[in-house]
Amino acid sequence: MTKVLAPLLAIAALLFGPALRAQDAPVSAPTAVLDAYVAEALARTLALHQQALDLDAARYALDAARRSCFPTLSVEARFSRAGGGRTIDLPLGDLLNPAYGTLNDLLGAQGEDPSFPTLSNETVPFLREQEQETRLRVIQPLYEPRLNAAVRLNRHLVASQEAGGEALRQQLVRDVKVAYFQYLQAERATAIFAAAGDLVTENLRTTERLRRNDRVLADAVLRARAETFAVEQQQAEAAADRDRARSYVNFLLNRALDTPLERIEAETLPDAAPSTWVQPVVLASAEASVADDPAFDVALAAMQDAAVAQRRELTQLGAAIEAQQANVSLSR
Repeated sequence: MTKVLAPLLAIAALLFGPALRAQDAPVSAPTAVLDAYVAEALARTLALHQQALDLDAARYALDAARRSCFPTLSVEARFSRAGGGRTIDLPLGDLLNPAYGTLNDLLGAQGEDPSFPTLSNETVPFLREQEQETRLRVIQPLYEPRLNAAVRLNRHLVASQEAGGEALRQQLVRDVKVAYFQYLQAERATAIFAAAGDLVTENLRTTERLRRNDRVLADAVLRARAETFAVEQQQAEAAADRDRARSYVNFLLNRALDTPLERIEAETLPDAAPSTWVQPVVLASAEASVADDPAFDVALAAMQDAAVAQRRELTQLGAAIEAQQANVSLSR
């Protein structure tokens, strides 16, 4: 960039930057647009849906493990009907009738009535023709160490899945916001280079006219042309960066990569973070001597503890460790 091009770009940023508009995107309120994109990403991201299904499965497994510790009552009913098939032959008549006949003759000779009957051979089917059975079964585990270990295991797995889903949700929200603001930055750079292109084009026309009137040397025209080519190259690079940023935002939103995005004006963006976002004790400590003020160390330690406690990734990792320990107890 030559000495002439730098002031031209600065003038373009100051004069034309706020008034430039995207050709294919309307301007909307910043919070509404960003919140809408974040909500769309949360609703359309398949990884979050998969995480929700895994969480439901873990909760069902936890419920099943808890139910196994309580009594279970079941009703078992059975009815069967059989016909034909195998039979069992019992020759009772052939075996007992001769003996019964002799005994009856002896009783008749003594003047008594015969009391032994005459039997016939029996044919018993292997299966009964009709059979019905109904019973209630109550099962209560009295001593089973595996049940408590299984409950602990599934409880920690549920906690791990919940923390993992929250971490994925927070990461997605962050990625959408960062990608969208990178798109806005690339869009503004494209507009600035477009305005700079008009300036260097006018500069080239003026320089060529001065050269025809012998007011400048030929190197001034060559330098103006070089500046024009440089700005055109930067315009192409800025347009490519803008397209890549737009494609990445649409990728996070799980839709077509060339879908136009709504644009936020720089004047409508919120101001810098207010001082109320930071603890007053931290601000007071920062203004004083950091090395000598003990309040700064206390506040810093408190913020570090809060950061560790609120990181869902660490919560997920801790729950996974507890689940593995419960799995070891279950295996033992």
